[in-house]
Amino acid sequence: MRTSKKAKLRILIFILLILVLVLLGVFLYDKIHATRVTAELTRIVAEFHENENYVEIEGHGVIGTIRIDRLGIEYPIIEYRGAHSLDIAICKYAGPGINELGNVSLLGHNMRNGLFFSNLHRLENGDIIKLTDMSRKDCRVHSK
Repeated sequence: MRTSKKAKLRILIFILLILVLVLLGVFLYDKIHATRVTAELTRIVAEFHENENYVEIEGHGVIGTIRIDRLGIEYPIIEYRGAHSLDIAICKYAGPGINELGNVSLLGHNMRNGLFFSNLHRLENGDIIKLTDMSRKDCRVHSK
């Protein structure tokens, strides 16, 4: 009977160890993926700001950028063309062009790895959100 209890305990510990390793692997994968995506998006934003040429990300034309200093983010904005667009960048969903008269709706995932709009909860009233359009003109709006 004792051997059976010891064997069951060893199996349980082994299963828990495997579970911990899997969870750690998922966490590390998310962090590595976020680092790679952030580096690529940073390169695309820099390319967008450095020249007036057409800039593209995975077949989507970049139509502007969004920068939120409090969150330490600056991302390209692309047109929304379906759910996959949200995995690439921040998307313009509806409304006029960036910085044109009227209301524009932007979409972005709240990713568990810190990308895109994951940290919007850290914004405070009055924080500045800077939108840059295709002509490289900036518009600053305050969060509420």
